Amino acid sequence: NPAREIPIQQMMGKAPTENSKGVRLVNLPQVRDIQNEEFEKMLAGQQTAQQALDNAVERGNKAIQEAIGN
Repeated sequence: NPAREIPIQQMMGKAPTENSKGVRLVNLPQVRDIQNEEFEKMLAGQQTAQQALDNAVERGNKAIQEAIGN
């Protein structure tokens, strides 16, 4: 399908910009595991939905910061 090649060709040969770099989330698998763990705790009645979200954000942010060395 030649149409699928058009966007690729448009991006090739040009310097990347903030909008073309794409999402680069370090430790994405670890962050997903954290989200799943907190969701499972919520389903088990060990915490509220809000607590699960808050914990996932806190733990996920910490994992990302550790991965980038901050």
